[in-house]
Amino acid sequence: MKKGLLRAIVFLLILNTFACEKEIENRITKDEAINAIRNYNYENIEGLEKMVESNEYSIYWDIESEDDNQIVVVFRSYTGAINRYYIDKNTGETYVTEFVPGIILDEQKTDEKFNINNYMNKK
Repeated sequence: MKKGLLRAIVFLLILNTFACEKEIENRITKDEAINAIRNYNYENIEGLEKMVESNEYSIYWDIESEDDNQIVVVFRSYTGAINRYYIDKNTGETYVTEFVPGIILDEQKTDEKFNINNYMNKK
């Protein structure tokens, strides 16, 4: 009886380890996040891709921070607005904040919410 219980515990520990490794493998990486946000912006801001290619505007994307659960991608628009995309690394759920220097005093959460997985692997 004790051997059976011990085997069951070992089996569950191995199964749990495998599940945790699988979850870590499926997490969104920094490269995936920044590329997906770029795809999202290209799809939702008309003419943005041509503006970037022209090199006439100060437009960029960058990873602002990352922890175990979240990646924050910052996007500096041609208008000077700074958008931050807060991405859940496990689910891809994303919300957005905006700061416009000289126009609004503080960063404000917008109504924009989407799943970043819908913008991965495009282009």
